Formats: sequence, structure tokens, C-alpha cells
Amino acid sequence: MSPIFGNSSSKYLSPIMGFFSMPPKQTQTSVSSTGDVDVDVLIKSERKCRRNILIDGLEVEMFIHPPIHIYHLLTSDPNGIHLRCYAFGRVIYDPNNLFPQLQRIAKIRWETGPPVLEAKDYWRPRYEIADLLRDLEDCDFVNDEATAHFLLVKLVERLVRIQERLCQRWPEKLKRCCQSWETWDPVGGRLAKRALNSSVKWSERIRCSKELAKYVLSPIGGIMPIEWMMDWEEIPDVDLPYDPLILPKIEVFITQ
Repeated sequence: MSPIFGNSSSKYLSPIMGFFSMPPKQTQTSVSSTGDVDVDVLIKSERKCRRNILIDGLEVEMFIHPPIHIYHLLTSDPNGIHLRCYAFGRVIYDPNNLFPQLQRIAKIRWETGPPVLEAKDYWRPRYEIADLLRDLEDCDFVNDEATAHFLLVKLVERLVRIQERLCQRWPEKLKRCCQSWETWDPVGGRLAKRALNSSVKWSERIRCSKELAKYVLSPIGGIMPIEWMMDWEEIPDVDLPYDPLILPKIEVFITQ
């Protein structure tokens, strides 16, 4: 068995345990009572593993993998999760000086931001939000309050993710979304907070959610109308051969 699992004094765990045994001022960590600390461990072998351990009551989530795998994650990370760790994280132990290059890659990508949403893809968020708004209007708040709240939260969550993408910001962790939104987008952040405020009348919350949707989507054409059409595009070739004998019978149906 790998020494990572069987021996708390192994070369992998010793630096980690030593770091977290330092006084708080030296570690400069800020972790909530239910938070954890992510730690990357680089190994030579071409394999990967995740492991959670507790050090003096602190949850430490370990990602164990080779540098080439980390490089792949940093260059393809769509959500900025790994980029955030490497751009702002602290090196605990690096005798081979492997982390600085990976940190430079992460910082460049982080500062560049996520890819711009291409015009050909504008229809996706416009349609998705229009669909959610119609579902919300169909929902009876008096008789099905749980579903109404569920749809409203889903709507606001999608709108913050869309706004982050349009502003080329990496997605924020959900528990910090509402507070941070108002810092970089006061209008959107205030509307989101009011829409999610359970002490506000439901009709006002619906109004705020609609206003928020219009505000976020206005730069890309607004909320999708009921009637719309995409441009024709070619269907890409598929590897599987066409066989009419294995295709199921297609029935025309209407869903509500």
C-alpha cells in the first residue's frame, strides 16, 4: 500500500501536518468552522487519488496526482476551481521547485478570465431563463410554496452564473455569491438579494426576479420571446452506421 495511506509520518503527510501545527499567524489561513483546506500533493507515478483527513479537527482535502495532470487541469479548468487554488494558494513543501511554473500558468489564466460567451451561443441563456420564468409564472405560490421557492432560487442562481460569464468573472462559491455579486455589480446584486428575501411579498420577489432577468440578458438580446428560430447548421458525422432496424418508432407528442 502507498505510504500516503498507511503512515501518518510519511514524506507526503509530514510537511502538511507540520504546516497546520504552526500558530495561525504563521499559516495565515482563514477557515470557517465547517470549511476545509485543499492540498495538492504532486507525485511521479501516473495515477491520481483523493483523500480527506482531519488534522487537529481541521478537514484537509488532498488531491494526489502527477504534475502533468495538474497542468491539464489548469489549462482546461472551465470553472476556475483549480485555478483559484494555484493562483492564490501557498506552497507548503516543494523541494523540486515544481509549483512556481504551475502557479504562473494559473495566475495568467485567472487574470484573463473565462472565455467570452460567443454570439452563436447567446440563445442558450436567453432560452433557459425564459423557460424558467414561464415555469415560475405557472407555479401556484399559495398551494405549492416549496416549488415556487425552488424555481426562484434556481432562476437567481442561473442568472448570477450567466452574469459572471458575461462579465468574464470566474464562478464564485455559492455561499459567497449573493454578498460578492453586489460588490462587482451593485444593480444585479441588489435585485438578487431582494428576490431571495423571504420577508418580502411574493409578488415583489417575482417582480425583482423578472427585472433581474431583463437586466442580465439585455446585452445579449434580452429574454427569449416565445417565437424564435436558430440558423440552420449541418449535423456532424457520427461514427455509428445508420441502421433503421434498431431505431425505435417515433411518436409525435406534446408536453406541458
